[in-house]
This record gives sequence, C-alpha cells and structure tokens, in this order.
Amino acid sequence: MFFTVALCGEAGELANVVKKAVRNGATKERLAQIREELADVLIYFCKILDIVQGDFDAAWDYKHKVLATTRRERLGDYTIKNKRIRREDDDDYGDGEEVARGL
Repeated sequence: MFFTVALCGEAGELANVVKKAVRNGATKERLAQIREELADVLIYFCKILDIVQGDFDAAWDYKHKVLATTRRERLGDYTIKNKRIRREDDDDYGDGEEVARGL
C-alpha cells in the first residue's frame, strides 16, 4: 500500500509541475522538473509492478491495441523508440511552447 500512496503523491507533484508549464510556459528548467517527476512516478510504478509480478510488455501491448482502436483520433499513433514514447510522425519534441500545448 505504501508504494501506491507514494505513486499518487509523485503523480500529484508531476501534475503540479505540468500545470505550471502550461500556465507559465515550458522552460528548460520546468521540462527538467517534469522529467524528474516522471522518473519518480516510474520508480514507484516499477516497484508496484514488481510486487504484483506484472508483465509490463504484455500489458503495454494489450492496452496499446485497445487505445489504438478506441482513441486514435485523440491520442494519435504513439510508439516506444529508444525507451521514449512519442508520436510516430514526430521528428523532434519541438520547442517549449509546443511541449506545453501537448501536456
């Protein structure tokens, strides 16, 4: 239970930084904060996945197929490339303003 509460806390911290990026602009420093908070979320996510002995690859594949058929218009086509989730048609991540709009 501790890791689940910790995950929620880290997700809240991430949401707060994202809110500031959307409201005030996605500066390099703020994007670095977002990456740091995402890492914290991922750490607790992995700890929980380890406890429940989950198969992330299978879960990802299943959910990606579901989302691809039900939410394609809204989410677009996302893939994992070099351990980064990104749209298949993106050449780069754009400037801070573009990133803030995507958050």
